[in-house]
Amino acid sequence: MTPAGEKGAQFTWREASSIAMNGIYRRVPCNWASASSEGDGIPEIHLGSTIPDLHLVTQAFSTGQNYYIKMYLKAFVALLAFGGQACVARNAPYLTPTTNRTTASTSTVFQLDKNNTWFENLVVRPNGSLLATRLDVPDLWSISPGSNNSAGSGRPLYTFPNASSLVGIAQVDIDTYIVVAGNVSLSTFTAAPSSFAIWTIDLTDSDAPVARRITHMPEADFLDGITRFNKDIFLIADTAKGEIWRLNITNGDYSTDISKSVLLPASSASNKIGVNGLKVRKGYVYFTSTTKAIYGRIPVNKDAIQVGPVEIITSGFTLDDFYLAQDGRAYLATNSENRLFEVSPLGEVLLVAGGLNELTVAGLTAVASSQDGKTLYVTTNGGMSSPVSCALVEPAKIVAVRIE
Repeated sequence: MTPAGEKGAQFTWREASSIAMNGIYRRVPCNWASASSEGDGIPEIHLGSTIPDLHLVTQAFSTGQNYYIKMYLKAFVALLAFGGQACVARNAPYLTPTTNRTTASTSTVFQLDKNNTWFENLVVRPNGSLLATRLDVPDLWSISPGSNNSAGSGRPLYTFPNASSLVGIAQVDIDTYIVVAGNVSLSTFTAAPSSFAIWTIDLTDSDAPVARRITHMPEADFLDGITRFNKDIFLIADTAKGEIWRLNITNGDYSTDISKSVLLPASSASNKIGVNGLKVRKGYVYFTSTTKAIYGRIPVNKDAIQVGPVEIITSGFTLDDFYLAQDGRAYLATNSENRLFEVSPLGEVLLVAGGLNELTVAGLTAVASSQDGKTLYVTTNGGMSSPVSCALVEPAKIVAVRIE
């Protein structure tokens, strides 16, 4: 076929493959599928099928041999995350080229030695090393990348009591961090009632960490991502309840000030995973909602109270946590989709690394940036949430993704 993006280019797929719908990759009977680009270089792709009103509009542009596709989804095409979905071959039609489709080089900086392990979230310390939480055990790990992000070393720093899992983590002070701990079952991906507590851990002396419990939150169902709102206030996603908790780390007080239907798990989802990652920037709370496949933002006032309607920036991906750059670009982890995407403030989507059938960033769960902003670090579960090509699982790892 002729590469899209050239004036007047036209091409036809003789056989429609698969699309992501209702939480699984399933075959759909299609009579035809075609795409064409007129003089404006924006091809429209229509899939004739039993699913009504599926209409994908893509924009393509060419830079030499590299073709990048920016997708605008005008239909709700979603995947459910974290297991529970049917496992079939991932052979959905790629709208990105099969070669030169990524913009970043990757390297594994650390990998555990056993399968069925799960790195859940991470932060970058001032010294350039990484802190990563484990979902399969309540351990906080220190990861030291090698030179030029080559293979480095890792070790557990601290095991949190009265918990089986660690989830979100964020920075509080120069080398002090806030950690979400609770009891999560990886077989059912549900959380034990009343099991979540919020801790701080001081790593001024990494050989003698000092942990302190801020509060126990028995009203929470399944806490996940956490982010700083101001000096004293942190926001925490309750992925099962579809709420965002407001926690004062000085006195331990907490309340739910943001609760919207868009944050709830999808009603048809087998796993009740709704709002997941959170970030705050210039009067907005940015969020991902996993089973509703949404990345959006909520305008808030100085007290973290919602003051306007929810804005959907993009949709159609199985979204986990994310990193929000200073220029407004977001880097989204897609967990069981095994791909890292960049999303502009206008909702334009670019594939950065990985692929549906690749182990490169299989089961990626969270993203953080290096101090200089040139490298992203990604935590993975090695495909534990959904084996790659229905068969491949590897130990959890930390991957460096060079973006500049």
